Amino acid sequence: VDAVIDELIRAKCEYMFNFVYPIKADETEELNLFNYNLSSKFKHIIPFGSLHLENDDKREIVERCVKEYKFIGFKLHPYVQRFSPDDERLFPAYEMMEKFGCLINIHTGFDMYYPKKVKAITLSVMEGLIKRFSSLIFLLPHMFYPNLNDAVYLLETYNNVYIDTTNIFSALLQDEESNINRDKEKEILAEALKKWSRRMVFGTDHPVGMSDLDTIYSEFYS
Repeated sequence: VDAVIDELIRAKCEYMFNFVYPIKADETEELNLFNYNLSSKFKHIIPFGSLHLENDDKREIVERCVKEYKFIGFKLHPYVQRFSPDDERLFPAYEMMEKFGCLINIHTGFDMYYPKKVKAITLSVMEGLIKRFSSLIFLLPHMFYPNLNDAVYLLETYNNVYIDTTNIFSALLQDEESNINRDKEKEILAEALKKWSRRMVFGTDHPVGMSDLDTIYSEFYS
């Protein structure tokens, strides 16, 4: 942990949004407590909570994360956690997040890296959630990569949507190095940044990003 924090500080990161997500239901409380303790030790860290589809006490988990741990948002990674974000069993958690004015960060894109058994996080899946929970702020990382138009459509259509461009810049460059033409995607990204930059953010995904920190920032700046 100390090494990762030192790397980020060296790269002039003032704040670090740290995400956790349980693979199994019985990991939820331990992970949320870990993130709370981590943020208590390192003031740079802004922690997000999480939960699992099979947690029975979803409302209580959200309330504890907000009231006791002072988390401002939650993270779900449906591909890794192996459930769909529009499963109705998650709705009580979303309702509590709305009540407390939280953000929900739900992974989108890079489908090719994950098992085909898991339901794809499609535009229709996310749009259904965004419409149903219209006062919940949705932060969508990776812009459905490579289907960037899906993210731009949601950004233009719904005021409660923000886009996280993490890994996009590196992916575009690395794909082109592999002789995959990404001119269309680069144009979509450039136009979105001109129009919607106030509702777009960028992160490194460090220490599990697409390269080391120096390379990630170099690709971003280029």
